This record gives sequence, C-alpha cells and structure tokens, in this order.
Amino acid sequence: MKKLSILALVLSILALSCNKEADNMDTRQAQAGAFTVTARVSSATKAITEGVTTTFENGDQLALYAWTGSADSVPQDLWINGEVNTYNGETQKWIPGHQMLWKNVHDEHFFIGVYPARTITSFDAEAFELDPSTEAYEKNDILVATELSGLKAKDNLMTIKPKEKAAPKGNTVDLSFDHLMAKLNLNLRFRNQWGGIPENVSVSVKAAMTGTIDYLSKTVTPGVETAQQPINLIGNALGGPVSYYTSLIIPQTVTEISIKVNNEVYIYTNEDGIPFEAGKVTTLPLVVGKDLIELDGDVVIVSDWTEGTLSENLNGNSSAVYGIARPLTVKAREDETIVTFKNKAQGPVTFVTSAGGSGVIGSDTSYDIVLAKGQRVWFLGDNACYGNEDYTLASNINFSKTCEVYGNVMSLVDSKSFATATTLTEPYAFANLFVMNWNLVNNAKESIYLPAETLTEGCYYQMFSLCTGLTEVTILANDITASNCVSGWLDSGVGENFSLIAANPYLWSVGTNLPEGCTVYTPAETPDASPVKVYTTPTHVSSLMYNAEAQELLNAGTTYVDGLIMEYSNDGENWSTEVPTGINAGYHTVYSRLQNAPEVVSTYKTYMFKATPTYTAPTLKTGLVYNTTAQTLINAGTTSGGTFMYRVGSGSWSAELPTATNAGSYTVYWKIEGDDNYNSILIESLGNATIAKANGYVTLSSYSSSGWNSGFSSKSVSVTVSHHGGSLSVNSTSYSDFLIIDTSISGNTVTISKRNMYNHGTGIVTITSAATTNYNAASATYYLNE
Repeated sequence: MKKLSILALVLSILALSCNKEADNMDTRQAQAGAFTVTARVSSATKAITEGVTTTFENGDQLALYAWTGSADSVPQDLWINGEVNTYNGETQKWIPGHQMLWKNVHDEHFFIGVYPARTITSFDAEAFELDPSTEAYEKNDILVATELSGLKAKDNLMTIKPKEKAAPKGNTVDLSFDHLMAKLNLNLRFRNQWGGIPENVSVSVKAAMTGTIDYLSKTVTPGVETAQQPINLIGNALGGPVSYYTSLIIPQTVTEISIKVNNEVYIYTNEDGIPFEAGKVTTLPLVVGKDLIELDGDVVIVSDWTEGTLSENLNGNSSAVYGIARPLTVKAREDETIVTFKNKAQGPVTFVTSAGGSGVIGSDTSYDIVLAKGQRVWFLGDNACYGNEDYTLASNINFSKTCEVYGNVMSLVDSKSFATATTLTEPYAFANLFVMNWNLVNNAKESIYLPAETLTEGCYYQMFSLCTGLTEVTILANDITASNCVSGWLDSGVGENFSLIAANPYLWSVGTNLPEGCTVYTPAETPDASPVKVYTTPTHVSSLMYNAEAQELLNAGTTYVDGLIMEYSNDGENWSTEVPTGINAGYHTVYSRLQNAPEVVSTYKTYMFKATPTYTAPTLKTGLVYNTTAQTLINAGTTSGGTFMYRVGSGSWSAELPTATNAGSYTVYWKIEGDDNYNSILIESLGNATIAKANGYVTLSSYSSSGWNSGFSSKSVSVTVSHHGGSLSVNSTSYSDFLIIDTSISGNTVTISKRNMYNHGTGIVTITSAATTNYNAASATYYLNE
C-alpha cells in the first residue's frame, strides 16, 4: 500500500481507445498521436481513509470517458466509453487496458473521470442509492473530475500563443477530482447517568437514501426523505468517554438523528436543520443523557474533507473529542512560534494545523512549522520507532516559545487507529522525543497520554528529560518492567507539583522513575469525573543541618485511599510507618514503599549539611618576658565542634598551643579544622605575640683593690666577671692626672693595671656586658682607691 500527500498526489493515467481498432485509424488520428492523462485529487480523499493522507491500494480502478462535440451534453457515441485504469502500487501510476489516441488533430475533446470505476448510463440524471454497510464505503464515495474546456491535439504540436486556451503539456490531460458525497462525523459523549459508554449503541439519520447524479455539474440531487439511515461505528476511545461514528450522506439538510441504546430510542432534533455539503466533513458533537440530547458547545464543525477525522479538533472549546482520542497536539501560546519536528523515523510524519495548513515531514528531515497564538498543530505517522539512546540520532520536537502539549503520542505510531492502539513493538520508540524542551507546558484541561499497554526496552527513555515545565503525564501501562522503558524519562527536573495518572500506580519506584512529591492518580472511572488521587510521594528534607540530635530525613508521603499505608526504612530491610531519622552529616540512604506493593522499594538520598561551629577565638598573651623556658604565646579559644589548629609563621599546623622561648615577635595563625559534622574555619592571622628581653646582669668577684697605690711599685688587679653572655667591654675614668690605667680582657677575666709605679690616684672602671637576643645590656663598676 502506498501513501501519498493530498497536495502532491498525482495519478498518471494513460489514455486509450476502447472503440476503434488500430488498423482503422485515419491519417488525422495518426497525426494527432497518443496522449496520457494526469489526474489530481483536489479537496478529496477516499472515504475509507482517515487522517490527512490518501491511501490508494494496488488494484484500485477508475473509469475515463471522453467525447468531441459540445461540453454541455454527452453524446451517446463516446470516443472513450468508461475505459478502466488500474493503479499500480509499485510504479504509482494508473495503467489503462488499451492505448488511447486523440480522435483527430483539430476537434475539441472533453473528459469525465469517475472513481471508483463505474458504468454511467446517464451523465445528467444517473440514479444513485446509498449502501449504509461498512463494506460499501468506497463504492458510495464517488469522486468525479471534469475537463470541459475543450482540449485539442493540435495544441500539443504547436507553440501556444497568448490568450489561447490552456493546452495539455507533454501530451497530458490534467483532471482534478472532487467528492460528490458529504461526510458526517458524529461524536457521542454519554453523561454520568449512563455509568460509562453503553455497550449496545446504534445511530441512524433521517435522510434521503437515493438521488440522481449530474456528472457534468458534479452535483447530486437528493430524492425523497426515507426512514432512518444507519451510521457505522468506527471505534471507541480506549477507556474514554466518547464514541465515534461516521457515514457518507447524500448532500442535504438533516433535522433528526436517532440514538438507540439498549433497545431504547433517543432522538436529537434540530429544527433549523444541519446542512451537509458535498466534499465537506460535518462534525456533530452530542452530549447524550437519558432525558436530553444536546449539542456539545452549540457548535457544528464543518471542514474540508482533506482534514478527515481531525476536523472535530478544530473547535478548541468542544469536549467532544479529547484525551487519547486526540492526536498528539502542540498549541502555541505566543505569536510567531516555531515548532520544529526533527524526524529520524524510517517513514514520514504528517502534520495539520488549525489554520488549514498541512504537510509531510520526510524521514531524516527537520521541519519548522510557524504558529500564531492559539493555533494548533497535530502530528500523525505510521512509524514503529522514533527514538534512540543517542539524542543526536533520535526524533525530537521542540519550540521556540512556550507551547502546550497534549493528546495521544500513539498518533505517531498508528495514524488511523491511535485511539485504540496499545502496543509498542520497537525498542526506544519515543526515547528523547521532547528532551531539553524547556518551552513545553501542559494544557489546562488535557493530559499528555502514553496509552501503550505493551512496552519495549527504553521506549520512553529520557522522553521528557529537562522538560522543566511538564506538570502531568498519563500512562496506561500495567507493566513497566521492560528494560529501561522509563529510565530517565523525567530526569533533571520537571515542573512543580508534578502529577502522574497511572493505570497501576503501585508499580512505580518513586525515587527512580518519579520526581519527589509527585501526586499519583488512577484514571477517572466515569467520563465527567476527576482522576482518583492515590498517594503523594515523600520528599527528602532540604537544608537539613547537623545539630547533634536525630532529625527526620524525609517529608512523609500522603495516602488517600483507605487501607493504603506508606512505610519507611533506614536499611531497606526493617520497615516502619515512622519516618526515618539520622544524626550525622552527609548522605543518608533511606527507603519508602507502599504496603500494597512491597516489592517496589523507592530509594532516597537525603543530605545533611555540616554545621558551622560556634567559637570564641584565641587571644594573644601580653607581658611575656624571656625566662629561659618555652612560653605559650596565646590564650586558648573554645569551639562547639572541630579542632583548633595553630602555626607560627610558616611552620606546620598543630593542635598544640604555640610556644616560643627566645625573646622576639611571633606571627600566630589559627583555624578550626572541621570533622564529619562541622565545617572548617580559617582565620588568616591572629597577630604578633611578643616575648620581651630580660634584664641583663654583670657581677664582679675575685678581686681586691686594697694597696692599689702602696709604695712605689706597679700594681695589677684581676677581676672575675659573671654576666648574661654579652660581649664584655671596659671603660675607665681616672681622678688623678698622673694615674694611667691599662685594661685587658681574657674570657671572663678583666685585668686592671697601673702603667708605672710612680703613678697613683683614684678612678672608676666600668665593665659592660652588651645586649643579646634575650637580654638587655648591663654594667658593673670597680672603684680604684689609694
């Protein structure tokens, strides 16, 4: 089966002759030559086709009619009378049964094409009767093309002059097909009083079942209105509140629709009548109650046939179609929004916009779709896989500005039956589809639906990673044990108050596959009801700081269902309803689970920050004087945690209080070195501690000054000096002009002598020990007497 875009669909039809033998052709026919026919479908698809693609199957047939004479009437003697052309799916061409030639060079030729192929007995009043059976869809959907401008073979053999009639190019005749029938899409939403969608429902329309076709004008005149015309059920949205029905109908105005539920007939009446136009789809959303049937939103939606079953979504206020019945939808919140679809699937993706645009995104192609504020775009495809573990090799949908995303992601897998599609077949089917889409937000009324019940390896891998605006996803799988099927799908942050609507909420490993604090729901049991809240997952406690006491490591989760209990554990083995606690700083691994699903254990890592210790700083000691022993330079401080460490100058750190022995100035540094529970504190410098020099000393001994001047003999005295170790010096003062004293120093002995025996008198000798590192200078005096 080959799928072609409506806008690009070209059917190449070879024209042939079915009523003249080749050996009877006259010279004019030979000169005119053979020609081909190109047939385009304008605003049309086959009735059996849903979505926006036209599907022609190998073996489809159409009939071609041609004549000369007048465009106003079809003669009985046709030049080409219903030649059947068959579609070749491999070559994508229509193959005629016989070759066709122009009748002659100069006559005007007129053409009618009919799909599906049918024998026409009256071109202006052909009797027609609708067959309401599903099998008759294609037979009922009559497409007609006319070329009545009068083409001539000679126009193919000469240059076309200005203002002349358009001529076929390359010996082709261009035919454009249109629908003669109208289409009705009926969407029934049942009120709560039905308790869901009833099982036995049938629909019929009071309308004309017969009419006459005028092929020249491409119109159908309805006959007499008859009993109710049945409408055929297409399918129900899985678990949804809406039933969908469709039918072809002869163009006319309808006032009455009957809905039969469990053998009871309920009638919807529209006094003004609902017009059904040829080539148009009229979507009628009805809300069905046991006492009243009314139009949902008071809106009847009419759209071109090319938008097929998507047309009901053009009414943004209608709730007739929503949830998994709606294809994957992107809605712009701002003007000039660019929606970029990077398609890495093996096949194309079709898009349709609410503004009437459409297109096809080929494989390994990136396409930008520009939307105004409030406009929407729908995506449909028939590809089993769009993703890959490698982001660069995966399909991706991104937006230049904020956009709402909602609807059923399975519309990318099955464009026709996505509302009931429940199986994924390829690994990594949607991996990385929205990864890093910071502009993605949810729609206020509708969720993003992942309805597949059979999952594959990595199918949702990193699908919404870094989508920080995402606040809701609906997933209907009862089993998420396929390898990596939801691995990282919500990693790196989602929107606040994220909620998950899950078919089986007890399967979820909270700490791995869901963000903390996520509220988990089960789908609504009735169409108008809200989803049922089941539980909210725990969260780790933020900004937790060590205080030497046991502290709770989780904010407890909440359960909303009777009998549902949440349990916690510090080790994953011993469980309690009490929230786990911890004392020391650092990472604490804790666990939670639901008693209803004890095999699913959620892991949390809660971090407790180290405390900053409180302290009194050490102080410098004052009044220190050298005393030959090591002295402590500071007064110790106090701290609530950690250890004081000190160093002097560029020395090594030590927990011992710094000391020094020698006199001098010492720069002292200190810090508090943290431990498992306390942070470190570093103070660059406390300041300079000083040890002052001690007072020096000089003591004289072992000398006698008596008899210094007795007689006339020379005299010398040896003085032993005890002192603080400074270098010794002697200074003498004489009180006699004739006394000359000589001094010498040897070690700690000072020798004083008269220079000659005739000199005598009194004097003073001062012996000084110089200052040292630890002592000030000091002196002692020796007195000379007579």
